[in-house]
Amino acid sequence: MELAVINHPGLGAIMDPIININKPKQPDSPDDGIYPDPKEPIKLPVIVGKPVPVPTPLMGAIRIRMPGGPEVLEYRSVTTPSLKRGEVLIRVTAASVNKYDVMLRKGLIAAAPGDNIYPGLDCAGVIEKLGPGATKWKVGDEVAALLSGGGYATKAVTHEDLCLPIPRGLTASDAASLPEVACSIILSIFTYPGMANNTPRKEPLRVLITGGSTGIGTLAIQFAKAKGCKVYCTTSTEDKAIKCEALGAHIAINYNEQDFADRIWRDTLNTNEPGIELHLATLLEPWTHSMPVYRLMNW
Repeated sequence: MELAVINHPGLGAIMDPIININKPKQPDSPDDGIYPDPKEPIKLPVIVGKPVPVPTPLMGAIRIRMPGGPEVLEYRSVTTPSLKRGEVLIRVTAASVNKYDVMLRKGLIAAAPGDNIYPGLDCAGVIEKLGPGATKWKVGDEVAALLSGGGYATKAVTHEDLCLPIPRGLTASDAASLPEVACSIILSIFTYPGMANNTPRKEPLRVLITGGSTGIGTLAIQFAKAKGCKVYCTTSTEDKAIKCEALGAHIAINYNEQDFADRIWRDTLNTNEPGIELHLATLLEPWTHSMPVYRLMNW
């Protein structure tokens, strides 16, 4: 048997009667020598070859107990995921709600093979740990991150390439709403020929955003406007149309009141090539009614 030395004064009263039965009495001790000086190290027996097991690290996570409404979400203690090469562990301070999360909760879709079974596609937080080979961030950095699920937890894991610094002036709650929608917009608009490399254009790129008042739509209007596009969008009410134009839309059309294809066609009739060049569809609905205003289609 070997002895491990642990500096913990409070253990003396508990362990000394067991370990120090034959210990000489200390006359100057207030307890007649039965208990050792609290400042002395306590020697605890440790069996050689059988180290004390390290507790499994736990974290809190919200899981979907069964398909249904918000009441099926429950908070549980689960094992903290381990880090693979290039991954980072984030201490979550805010997470967003996407349509994916709602559909997952209702049982309308299932997580893809290999994806996290817990909801939450994006979050904001603080880098807590770096996995092997992760070099782009350091512990303590504040980031927003795109996830394959698992944002509804106290900690989340993602690849370091899927993190971005929180823009100055944004709260964690604001930043958590960016990654999923921003990636969707960047992949659909900024990769379009002539946009990715800032090729000069004779006319602004005309973009149609159906569902301009949606989560993706409201941000897409601002992104496209900032890139110099002429933005047309559709929405279901006049109030939403006004708000979309305030965000930067050239024309926002209430499709319940007017034929948006005709409206856009008339607005572009005097250009070199009437119609729109790029369509960003944010809603799960047939889009064939937009065909009359297409010049080109970007897939």
